[in-house]
Amino acid sequence: DGLIALQNLGRYVRGRFNGPVIGLTGSAGKTTTRAMVGLVLGELGRVHQTAGNFNNHIGLPLTLLDAPPHSDAWVLEMGMNHAGEIDLLQDIGRPNIRLITNVGIAHLEGLGSIEAIAKAKAELFDGSQPGDTLCVNHDDPFVRSMTIPPKCTVIRYGSSTDCDVRLLSAHVDPDKLHTHFRVSDGTNEWEGTLPSPGIHMAHNAVAAFAVGHSLGLDPERMVKQLASYE
Repeated sequence: DGLIALQNLGRYVRGRFNGPVIGLTGSAGKTTTRAMVGLVLGELGRVHQTAGNFNNHIGLPLTLLDAPPHSDAWVLEMGMNHAGEIDLLQDIGRPNIRLITNVGIAHLEGLGSIEAIAKAKAELFDGSQPGDTLCVNHDDPFVRSMTIPPKCTVIRYGSSTDCDVRLLSAHVDPDKLHTHFRVSDGTNEWEGTLPSPGIHMAHNAVAAFAVGHSLGLDPERMVKQLASYE
């Protein structure tokens, strides 16, 4: 079976890589957040990430096989339209940092209810291994209520006061159509700008900031890198 062979080759390549691997999914914002995570991880060196929307059972192993031999971090986007698909993708990619952007009604026709969609997305967290880090969107009630496997680190991000990485404010400049935001790690605050309009863009940026925070990256450099988003 050529497909199983391709997926097993992806598993083999993943097993040879020791750097951070970020796996992310969600009903909306996957590709934008993946691109932003790639930017904030630039401090680590060469970042390899999903191209376009190569995020399914064929695209993800192809992404792994396309990884340069000297890359320092990987960012893997994972998409789904039926139950069990995220479980397969996380098994192939084995991310050690996992992020679910949100749960919405995309693919409702295939799964039947938003609760079923949430359960399918939660497969990314369910497959976590001890020592993995889970970035939890605390503003999304479905993500917030997902079960956290034992011995995993949790980074909560969102706008509530009990978040580890908190979006303090966000607004769109009506003239330049830039999005300005303030983010806090509970100790300090930073201001950032995205050259694209939309409050949702600030939420995506804070998700990427949470990934960088989990790796101990410099916040000043992260907001600077986010300003180069296209």
